[in-house]
Amino acid sequence: DLRLGDAVDEVLAAHRAASPATRGVRYMLTWHEHPLVHSYAPAPALTRDPQWRRGYAALARHELSFDAWVYHEQLGELAALARDIPEVRVVLCHVGTPVGLGGSFHGIGADAGARDRIRGAWLEGLAELAACPNVHCKLSGLTMPVIGFGFHERAHKPDVEELAAALESPLRAAIDAFGVERCMFASNFPVDKVSTTLDTLWRAFGRVVDRLELDDAARRRLFRDNARAFYRLNAAA
Repeated sequence: DLRLGDAVDEVLAAHRAASPATRGVRYMLTWHEHPLVHSYAPAPALTRDPQWRRGYAALARHELSFDAWVYHEQLGELAALARDIPEVRVVLCHVGTPVGLGGSFHGIGADAGARDRIRGAWLEGLAELAACPNVHCKLSGLTMPVIGFGFHERAHKPDVEELAAALESPLRAAIDAFGVERCMFASNFPVDKVSTTLDTLWRAFGRVVDRLELDDAARRRLFRDNARAFYRLNAAA
């Protein structure tokens, strides 16, 4: 709990001692005003809390990264945190989870105009966050029900072509914002299984990369090399 502030040093040191392979902390900062959009964070605007920030800053002292899950309305808050404490390396989970981007989710994104506004706010937030060189982006989570595609409600799940068609635009936007150098593909299983299979999802990612006409080096970065470098997976434990 980063709300421990400076006292979290002892906790982080214990984790590192228990497993030298420890690479970072994942934190669910998601908070939404809509009562049917689940808020996983223990409180809103945690990133602005001075005590929480002291705990967050401790990650750099222990050479640990920070996986941040936020909703798209919170991207500005995360960008402010990344700017203020640039020593901590950050991964944005699930491309910032644009609620209702793909269709209505409890009335959010219920029409084309609303979805255009969601996309505009999301792209603005991505651009602000991508301006922070210490932030990377996970290309994942776009089949969660909260995105609004509605795949989880269907008896027959999308095939590779349909899924790739749905994911291409948001994936392209995230890669355009962060560049191939700071993006990495990831799954969100078991959560994603309500909408697709792992095989279909991964093949859809490959189909999108085909359409982006990326070279082999870029493919390796997105599917392997960037994650390996960010999490120091080649480093001795």
